[in-house]
Parts: sequence; C-alpha cells; structure tokens
Amino acid sequence: MTARATSQPASVRRAQILNATLEMIGESGIEALTTAAIAKRVGIAEATIFKHFDSKIDILRTLIKTFTDRLIETSNNIQGSEADPYNKLILIFEAHLDMLKDNQGIPRLIFGESLSIRDQKCQDLVRNIIGHYTDLIQIIIKQGLEEGLFKTDLNPLLASKCFIGVLQHTVINHFMTELPTEKNDTDRGLIDFLLNLFKP
Repeated sequence: MTARATSQPASVRRAQILNATLEMIGESGIEALTTAAIAKRVGIAEATIFKHFDSKIDILRTLIKTFTDRLIETSNNIQGSEADPYNKLILIFEAHLDMLKDNQGIPRLIFGESLSIRDQKCQDLVRNIIGHYTDLIQIIIKQGLEEGLFKTDLNPLLASKCFIGVLQHTVINHFMTELPTEKNDTDRGLIDFLLNLFKP
C-alpha cells in the first residue's frame, strides 16, 4: 500500500497529482484512470484530489493545457530563431521527440487517446495545438519557398499536414510498439525523407 503523503502546499500537491496522472497514462492509458488510483499513487485520500481539481476530466484538461502552452512557446521560439526554414522544421520535430523522451504520458494523452476523452474542452485544446502547428509549419515552408530551399510547386498547407502526420505517426509508434523513448535513426530518417521531398 502506498504510504500517506505528508501535508504539502497547494501548488506542490497539484503538481504531484498531475505528475502521477501522467505516469499512469504513460503506463496504462486513460481508460483505466480513476481519481482513486491517482490518489493511491500520490499517497493521499481521494477527497484531497477534489480540493485541487473538480474531476478527472479537469485534471486531463489541465495537463493538455499545460502541454500545449509549453509546446507552442517552444515552437514559437524555434520559428523566431536564426535557423533556416529547413532546420527549423527539424528542430520542431526533435522538440516533440524530446518531449516524448521526458514523459510518455503526454504524447499518449495528446496524440493517442485524446479522441477517447468525451469532453469538448479537451478536444478543443487538442484541435488548437494541431491548428497552431499547421499554421506555423505553413509559415516556415513559405519562408523556405521565398529563400529557394523548397520546390516552387510545393503546397504549404498540404506539406504542413504531411509534416504533422509524420510527427504523429512517430510519436504514436513509440508508445504503441513500446519502442525506447530515445530518438533513433528511424525517427530522423522519416523526417529527412519527408523534407527531402520538399527540396527542389
């Protein structure tokens, strides 16, 4: 039995609940997730969960929002960097894989099981991050077109959707097949293959 946790400040307790939830999602997905199981993992009474979150869905919303805010900030920083458009796309791809390495629960929640969450706000958050990335990748591809790095007939919208598709495939493939979370030659090979198709 998990030992009872000692009293903690609210911010610390919220972080413990969120981290425990992510760990459990990474291990066994969302379907089996309950507030009782989260409380047991943290070492607190289930009632304590509801002092910090309204429900399991509220916890999931918070996780998705935290993740999307962090990833949008990272991608915007890459977009604003001095890297050329080709390498910006590689950096964005690798940022996602670094996120996967740090915590498998996040990509499983966002890219693998978000559609199973019957909550409009959760689904809206996921659509927001996908929409943001579609717009961002299009901007980078248009920059590459202006600089002559990509073929002139490349459609930015279609190319951005292909990029996101490869990204989602890579993330999902890791946790579906229990591959190691570290980046590998196959991951880099996929993105290199796609980006080579963009070149003149």
